This record gives sequence, C-alpha cells and structure tokens, in this order.
Amino acid sequence: MPVFRRIFAGRAVIVMFHEIQRDFRHELMTGTSVDLFRHSLDWLQQQGWKIVSLDECLQALSRNEPKAPRYAVLTFDDGYRDVRSVALPLMEQRKAPFTVYVPTGAPTRAMKSWWIGLRELFRREERVTIDPMERSFACPDFRSKRAGLKTVIQWVHGDYRRSALLESTFRRYGISLSALNDAYFLDERELQALSRHPLASIGAHTASHAALATLDASSARAELDDNRIYLETLLERPIRHLAYPN
Repeated sequence: MPVFRRIFAGRAVIVMFHEIQRDFRHELMTGTSVDLFRHSLDWLQQQGWKIVSLDECLQALSRNEPKAPRYAVLTFDDGYRDVRSVALPLMEQRKAPFTVYVPTGAPTRAMKSWWIGLRELFRREERVTIDPMERSFACPDFRSKRAGLKTVIQWVHGDYRRSALLESTFRRYGISLSALNDAYFLDERELQALSRHPLASIGAHTASHAALATLDASSARAELDDNRIYLETLLERPIRHLAYPN
C-alpha cells in the first residue's frame, strides 16, 4: 500500500538483472523481457526512486539526510552483450546509471557457463538425457522445455560442484560453451567501450564465476584477486565493487 511504502520502505534498493532479452520466449524466459525492464525503470522513477550509481548511493546514505529521496541502483551480473545492445539505450533515455559485474571468463570465453549450455540443450532437443542425474526429459514443446530446464538448474543449485558433471552431457550433444560465450557475452573490446560510457561502472564477479563457498580459502582469494587484476589491467581503472556469483 502506498502509505505504508512511504513510511516503512528502505532508503535504498539494489535491483539485480542478468540478461535483457529481446526474444524472451526463444530464450525460455530465463532473463528479463524488454517490456518488463522498461516498465521497471519507469515504475521506479514514477514512485519517486532516484536511480543513481552505487558510489553515489553509498555517499548519499552516509550523509544520513532526513529528507533525502529513496535511491535505486541498477546492476547486471555476468556481462551479457544485451546489456549494451538492448538495456543501454533504455537507460540512456532515462539517464539511469548502472553497474555491470563481469567475471574474467566471460570476455575471455573460458567460463564454464553451464546454465547457458543447458538452455541451448533444452531449446534444441526434444528429448534430453542428463547423464549425472540418470534422468531423461521429453521436451517437445515450450512448456516441457522450460520445466525440464528448471529441474536441472535446481539440481545444480543443490550443490554447485555438480555443474562440472555436465561436461560429458554437453560433449555428447555437441554443445560448445565457448561458442555460446562468444554469442552471449561482451568481448574485451566491447567491455572496454562500455566502461567508458558516462552511465556505466564495472565491478568484479570472480575469475571463473565460481561458487566461492565450494572452494578453499586460497582458491577463493585467487578467484577474487585474479578477476580484479584482469579487469583493472583491461579497463585501466580501479575496480571498487564486487558481486558474488551464485
């Protein structure tokens, strides 16, 4: 209710996106549609949220001004190419700053993007067998493809180490994660260009998009340090913010 929202709402919110998909249905509704993204931006502004960068938000909150506006921070995980091609024009129209959190493996094409591989697999096939699950899915239509994909993703989320077990399945079906990375994620030159945009900030997202809780301390630290060093070298600017994957 608006009256309670005005009284009790927090002073700031971070709104996290991943892909902003032109063809939402073709991508099995795994990201955010253009219509919903546009509506989200307009709704935030209409409701009095001021869309600012993360740095500006932190500075404003530290001043603790009693009549300050509420702040919204837009973030995008993983460095998808459609952030630049689809979302950016909409944010430019509204002068809305944003942050993109980029793992090293996305622009270098080395990331084991198992979630993209699973989507491609279910989108392409009418019957899918996931070897490590010892389970097959009949998926001849959109609804069954979405349901099967959701089931396997939930299985991986139960223990992120299971993602490595999908490699044999991808090989058997001829799914190339490197090729999918090339299709979906910004390359290094595109990331450099995006980082120079006045509305954009780039943040860290680990080297390999690892679930850090599954790693020992030294491996987790290497994931963080290597990613920061890679981004600072590529973009020639400090990387101040981090979003944990998974």
